[in-house]
Amino acid sequence: MYGPKYCGLWTLPQAGQSEFAGVCSVGMDRYVQLRGEVRRGRSEHGLEVERAFLRKIRADRGIVGATWEEERARRRRQGNRGRDVAVAPPMDAAAVEAQFDA
Repeated sequence: MYGPKYCGLWTLPQAGQSEFAGVCSVGMDRYVQLRGEVRRGRSEHGLEVERAFLRKIRADRGIVGATWEEERARRRRQGNRGRDVAVAPPMDAAAVEAQFDA
């Protein structure tokens, strides 16, 4: 489909299929500008406000799970192993047939 209704604000649909070919220079400039604003917004004060907000939401909702720091420490301990996956116990033929008959 082609037309103003289907075209993006900073894209050129007729520009081809190569990477970033469909994004005009104005769109790339806007991306760089927004990326800079995001980086400037990540101050230490902002991160502390975000952490306080997450603590409050977790407490209000009763969410008990690993915090970002705990998860990061766990991943460092494990290295590249990732998470352990629980393996189902082996089943005999009678148990398998019983599941299909249920």
